[in-house]
Amino acid sequence: MGQIVIDIPNKTNRRYNVEKADDARQILRVLDEVFLKSTKVTRQQMQDLRDGIRAERILAKMRRTGESYSVEDLRQEFGS
Repeated sequence: MGQIVIDIPNKTNRRYNVEKADDARQILRVLDEVFLKSTKVTRQQMQDLRDGIRAERILAKMRRTGESYSVEDLRQEFGS
């Protein structure tokens, strides 16, 4: 489970629980769009965004094709 904390300039307290990973990704995407327009983005933040987009594409492809890997397959491929 992760958390996002947003400090705002008024006295409002709200808490939301997101059950689905897809919903969480969509919320993060919207927040990134809102905040990245008004904030200078570091190289690390840009790389993190690219990595997130790439991961979403890979997951979508895996869902479409039904392709998956076991932990053992990954250990053999990456030598861990």
